[in-house]
Amino acid sequence: MKYCSFLRIAALAFAGLMSSSVFAAVLMPSGGDDTSAIQNALNSAGTGTVELGEGTFIISGTAGITWSNGATLKGQGWDKTIVQGGSCQRGFKLSGGSKIQGMTIQGFTGSYRGSAIYVEKGSVSWCCVKDNVSTATDTGNGSAAGICILNGTIDHCIVANNDVASSSCALGAGIGGLLGGSDGSKIGPVTIDTCLVYGNDNEGTKVGGGIAFSNWSGAVTIRNTNHFGIAGYYSLMAADADMIGIAMTNTEAIAIPTNGKKAMLGTSPIAVAMPADPTPFAFDCATTVVTRGKLEVYNKRGEPLPEGWTADENG
Repeated sequence: MKYCSFLRIAALAFAGLMSSSVFAAVLMPSGGDDTSAIQNALNSAGTGTVELGEGTFIISGTAGITWSNGATLKGQGWDKTIVQGGSCQRGFKLSGGSKIQGMTIQGFTGSYRGSAIYVEKGSVSWCCVKDNVSTATDTGNGSAAGICILNGTIDHCIVANNDVASSSCALGAGIGGLLGGSDGSKIGPVTIDTCLVYGNDNEGTKVGGGIAFSNWSGAVTIRNTNHFGIAGYYSLMAADADMIGIAMTNTEAIAIPTNGKKAMLGTSPIAVAMPADPTPFAFDCATTVVTRGKLEVYNKRGEPLPEGWTADENG
């Protein structure tokens, strides 16, 4: 009798595990709107995995797809599973530790936070997030055309050619974060690790403005931006979060090598910052005799440049 009771309890426990944690569904594109099919599968998945097969899935509806049960939406790879935006304000909203993996998410245009993906708490990995547009006109309602993240991880992702329609929405053409939402939500630890961000010719601070840091190491490479801004601004963000921050960039060739005549090097600024008492340590410099910004200041003032700062046709 006791043995039968044990088996009954074990069977019930296993059934509960299967229904809440190990659920798996494989979906294929319908050729039409796939929003309901994906949403229903995620709602039933518990903390399990919903797989999207190869092909292009269409997402529509005002809010796109939203889930908070910790389930994983997994594609077959960013070259095989494509999620295309239809008529909606956002592609995906994740919370409760939910995850998106292995797909391309593209073509979403909306005014909500994260036109493609909004992560309240969760992760995005091995995804390509491209060609999305934020039409938000203020940073409170819309941040980031690509990924807006409050708490979680973005790793091994390509975030490319995303754009903002309004210059007043400055928190992230590609990746953005909020210091606090109008709904009372607060930003938590955010890790961005081994990602490539194409800035779509936006200013540096618009590519990843407002991103917080967690106490993990991470690296982000950003390409095709406009003015980088102040390198020390980014490294000090890490120091303010009790971490060591390193920021650097290359630039166009405007510096002449020693004893040379032709510009072959950039100013290539390097900035390092770390927590210290009573104030953080911060080192921010150009690798040239003078920064380009100082040259512009002298030019605007109409003042002659000090000897050794520039060269003529003879070097």
